[in-house]
Amino acid sequence: MIDGKWLDRKFFVHRWDNRMAMLSQRIRCGRCGARPDLVRVTHQRPTLVLPPQDEAEWRKLVARLRR
Repeated sequence: MIDGKWLDRKFFVHRWDNRMAMLSQRIRCGRCGARPDLVRVTHQRPTLVLPPQDEAEWRKLVARLRR
């Protein structure tokens, strides 16, 4: 699950079409890299929070991406 506010901001910054039908063309699974067949709204909390919330989380992210 993805945070909607973060995703909306990313689409706005990149000037991407933010219709639900176009969403599956822009996102992928972080584990397997597959694109979703179906994207729908849920009221559950996101499993991924971006951007990192504090300095320690930023450091972990930078270290992970440098590997």
